Amino acid sequence: MHSVFYALAEWVKKEELGANGVLALPCHSWWLVAFQARGVLLRWRVGEGTTAAVQRGGAPCRCRFVMTIRGRGECRVELEARNAGPPWWCRAGLACAFVVAFASSLLAGRSAAGAPANACRVGISAETAQRLFAVLNHPPAETECKFEGVETHRTDLEARWSRQGTLLPPLRVVPRECATDTAQHSGPFVIDVPGEIAQSCASVVPLIAEFVKQVGNETPAGTVGSVDAPVFRVARALFVGIFLVVFGLLARGAARMRALDTRWVVMGIAAFGGALVLRAALPFSIGNWYSEVLPEIGPPPWPRFGPGYFALQSLFRDLGLWDARALLLSQVVIGAAALPLLLGVLWELDVGLEATAATLVLLIFAPFHARLSATASEHVLASTLCLGLLLCWLRAARTGDALWMVLTLLLFPAVCVTRIDMSAQAVLVLLWPLLRDRVERQAGGDRRSIGRRVALLGLVAASTLATAYWCIALPSQHPMPELAGQLFVLRSFIPQFWLLATKDPTWISLSAVLLAIPGVAAMAVRRPLLLLRVFLTVGGAFVALGRSFLPDELLSARYFLFTIPVFLIVSGQGFTALLTPIPSRFRNAVAAAGIVSLGAWTGCAAQTAYRVRYAFQDEYAFGRDALTRLPPGCTVYAVLLRSDSFPRDLDCCLDVPRSPLILDFPQLQFRYLPDTVASVFDGPGCVAYYESIACQITDDPHDLAVHDRSDRAAEYLRRRCTAARSLGQLEALAEGTTSPRATVNFFHGKRPHVGLYRWTP
Repeated sequence: MHSVFYALAEWVKKEELGANGVLALPCHSWWLVAFQARGVLLRWRVGEGTTAAVQRGGAPCRCRFVMTIRGRGECRVELEARNAGPPWWCRAGLACAFVVAFASSLLAGRSAAGAPANACRVGISAETAQRLFAVLNHPPAETECKFEGVETHRTDLEARWSRQGTLLPPLRVVPRECATDTAQHSGPFVIDVPGEIAQSCASVVPLIAEFVKQVGNETPAGTVGSVDAPVFRVARALFVGIFLVVFGLLARGAARMRALDTRWVVMGIAAFGGALVLRAALPFSIGNWYSEVLPEIGPPPWPRFGPGYFALQSLFRDLGLWDARALLLSQVVIGAAALPLLLGVLWELDVGLEATAATLVLLIFAPFHARLSATASEHVLASTLCLGLLLCWLRAARTGDALWMVLTLLLFPAVCVTRIDMSAQAVLVLLWPLLRDRVERQAGGDRRSIGRRVALLGLVAASTLATAYWCIALPSQHPMPELAGQLFVLRSFIPQFWLLATKDPTWISLSAVLLAIPGVAAMAVRRPLLLLRVFLTVGGAFVALGRSFLPDELLSARYFLFTIPVFLIVSGQGFTALLTPIPSRFRNAVAAAGIVSLGAWTGCAAQTAYRVRYAFQDEYAFGRDALTRLPPGCTVYAVLLRSDSFPRDLDCCLDVPRSPLILDFPQLQFRYLPDTVASVFDGPGCVAYYESIACQITDDPHDLAVHDRSDRAAEYLRRRCTAARSLGQLEALAEGTTSPRATVNFFHGKRPHVGLYRWTP
């Protein structure tokens, strides 16, 4: 008798019962069933044909038990559990919270986009003003003249002199981005020096010349962040809290190892290991033409879209673990961590062992996810955090566990402060526990406090979105899509999966798309609410941003990394649907063979996508090799790739000072070419010139996509590159060519030239 109880206690688990909840056991006339299923102790006294009402985790559960004698010494126990869902007022409350939060996330971005086009995002810091004041703070030789001081108004600085008590027109400094008058440039600033100053007080002319030189060495506020900024400090605190809670959950889980299903544990370890190996084997690069990282020493870059990425890196730096190798390892591990998190989500959704295995295999080899996980993109961190948010919220909503709820409350703001454009996707996650289907409701849950959990998370979400709007969205001034673009994406976001799966380089696995077809059919019948959640999450993410995978492919995929594992849930269900006709005695063998075949097919088909190289990725690889030829302390100059005179960002060529090269070569200084190119030789020491492939961009009026971006930009770049080549002597240290692949056909299929030169007068 005890052996029967023990067998039930250890092996009667949800997945062991199969699709119909059937378990074959040695037969007794009756017994007291006592076992633990998913952490909930259940006790019934059952006999043949018994129906019992029981308590499950404090919530009533109507359960039907049927015992049937089949042959000698064997019986079958069938379990059917139906749990009442949350009360209607909880559902209504969560629905209202979701609608308000999702609308707020959209309106926040649109309000930011609706700001005046000439709103200035940068300014002049107090430290810069103090240094510039020190340069000018000398009495003029003329007794009639007097230096009146310096006054700043965030976006501009004015220095004034007077003659015989009458104020002269001010010397004015404005960041180039904010300037309307481009009389004289000095680095990223524009300086207006009225002629009346030199005419009335000639002795200050040398001071003004020194002032202009100092301005060229300054950086506008807003292009450099601060570790003391409130949002940055909050982001650091969020990650510290996440680490502590995760450690607590792991410690608690280690104490309950016997309760874990070995098959799921092994599958999670194997999936994480496989993803880690593949992503580490891919060449580490960048996912965009610029990709800023925290330097080894000094302030972080300006966190335009949120400080979370730099805040996490600052924690590593505080521990003495931050360098180029740490960047590579952290990104690969964060990307691979999506696999065990997805496994946890699938466990909560109760999709079954076979569907989970297929979904994980597809995500391991997913080209977009694998390639971007091997880059310095902050979207990798944001998407993994969002997947963790989905897992924690599902778990917290079902069990009411305090640690999981605390982790949920920490992860929502962490996602938003890492990438503000992920706010809409984080809000969509709130929808999932609201639409639990019958299969999930059978798992039970604590319904008594779900209203409090919904209210608490809604309060955190609303306050987070409001804070992110004022502290991140408004200062970023990033344009939002037009309504027409969002409607176009709404019509086209589904066909893009088939298009990307059937044309080179197959960025979407064809196997995943083909399996999704029977998956949709099966889910429409068996799991319609799960299908609805997947559709709303994937479609909502594309529509909210008003963009899709096309035409930028890998560059656009950064924004939708979270949607890829969500989409693959449907593919996993398709795999299970194909196994339905297989007899039960052959099903395990066929499923195992199918998983192996699926992995081989998907992995081989993805090889083309793994090998695709963008022009800026080849430039980054060239820079990592060529810059080793420079001595420490050398200053590397490169042409400026972003200017207000450009119609749009080029999105094609490596922006060297805003790339991980600053972490690869901390002993070098990276700067943009000054307006007066000859000033590069004003200081002592080594000087080098990095000739970007942007120097070879040409306009094509017959190609509207090229003309839209290169109009005026091509002429500007050609003029600046020619000025650099015509100055002094250029000694070639390394030269090469890159892939011509860019967002648009800038290079007309020809491999552009890139070079590094030692620069001497």
